[in-house]
Amino acid sequence: LPISYAGYAYAAALCWSVESNRGLDLARALDTHVFLDEGHVMGQLALDLGNTYQENGKLLGNQTVPSMFLYNYGAPSDAKQFNEIKEKPLKKSVKAIEKILPQLAQARMKRADAQLVADEFKNNAAMAIHGLRLGIARLNSKESTVAQLPAEERKALAADLERIIAEHRRLWLERNREGGLQYSTKGFEGLLAAYKGQ
Repeated sequence: LPISYAGYAYAAALCWSVESNRGLDLARALDTHVFLDEGHVMGQLALDLGNTYQENGKLLGNQTVPSMFLYNYGAPSDAKQFNEIKEKPLKKSVKAIEKILPQLAQARMKRADAQLVADEFKNNAAMAIHGLRLGIARLNSKESTVAQLPAEERKALAADLERIIAEHRRLWLERNREGGLQYSTKGFEGLLAAYKGQ
């Protein structure tokens, strides 16, 4: 995931010298050494997007609230993992992502794959927003499953997810072998089928 750049960079800095890099200006280091961004946008943007999980109202273990809704689409609405999830924090998270993402236009990355990096950030943000909107839809529905959401809502979510999947496939093949593509889209395809009542 694009926001992983921050973790990799900080870990590398600490491996080189803990004392010298404990208080590292990570955003600046990312702009200088990772994104090669003369606009000094990408480092802070990556950190800010990575921190939007704090708006969700609930901290989870090895996943985020958006991914929980994306990958646990088969669970009923009263499942234990959905306890304490509230609509207001999810909406706040959507707004936070939508506020941060336009800053991409101000970046001046000198990497050969600058456009690809920007597109990866956009699609990952789209995935997060989709998971949050699915969560909002489920919280607002009295129905138990994704397949029972109102037809028009499922239709809109399906169209959005189809765009995300198509872009994910394109981006995957830019950096990876085709072999893992099917596995990487399996969860999304299952959710899409649920939207379509299949």
